[in-house]
Amino acid sequence: MARQAGHSVDLDFFEALSQMRVNYDSEQQALWFYMHAFPRPCYTPDLLSELDDLFEKLKESDDIHYLVAASGVQQVYNLGGDLELFIKYIEENEREKLRQYAYDCVMCCYNGATQIRRGITTIALVQGSALGGGFEAALACNVVVAEESAMMGFPEILFNLFPGMGAFSFLGRRIPMPQVEKMILSGQQYTAAELYEMGAIDVLAKDGEGEKAVKEYIETHSAQRKTRVAIHRSRDRVNPITMYELKDIVDIWVDLAMEVDEDGLRVMQRLVRAQNRKLSTAKLVSDVVNA
Repeated sequence: MARQAGHSVDLDFFEALSQMRVNYDSEQQALWFYMHAFPRPCYTPDLLSELDDLFEKLKESDDIHYLVAASGVQQVYNLGGDLELFIKYIEENEREKLRQYAYDCVMCCYNGATQIRRGITTIALVQGSALGGGFEAALACNVVVAEESAMMGFPEILFNLFPGMGAFSFLGRRIPMPQVEKMILSGQQYTAAELYEMGAIDVLAKDGEGEKAVKEYIETHSAQRKTRVAIHRSRDRVNPITMYELKDIVDIWVDLAMEVDEDGLRVMQRLVRAQNRKLSTAKLVSDVVNA
């Protein structure tokens, strides 16, 4: 990936990334990253580390006005937390390692939510399944664009947990809290159309037209960029996201996670196997429930 003339974005840095592919659109001043974490499209420690590096790199450039989070895995945006890691830390009673992993996750979400303070608008493009932490991370962005066939939800209740890495903080700032709790307790997956009707996502795109919808949004937004950024920053000031809030909820989540019993761990293991076997299906959770 060659460095383009006329901007100071260090594209050479992004060539070494193994968990995502990065492109820069100099015309729209938009940096796009496409996640493809291995071995599953979830928030692996390696992906989290690369995202942290990306956010650090953003501080070096004034030429990025938009950051777009997308997926390089067909029909999957992101399947959330690294359940294999959860199982390992719970079985080995590694409470602090689990807590640190969760802190890394919420730092990623916090970075996505607060780039607006530097004049960067973050946009999630959801194509396919966004479950658990994948849904939380999308909601952390300033704008969520989703294709009609995208499915989103919180399956954690299936193994007696709750989404503790941003669901209450980010979804609760978009829709009423009783509705958030209902979604969390149901374990249900929702269509993009249902979420758009609720007000949980911002733009509903036809299948296959998600990238076009993002570019059209940026074009419209750019014409009023300073005003729209000021509005987002004002909203952030009235109802700010803080790391204290995010970490406090993580601590509650960790205490509960360390009490997950054998039945809950078996459900997690089935989810891991299902993720490995059928990465592209939007019926991932229902397959496990019916197993």
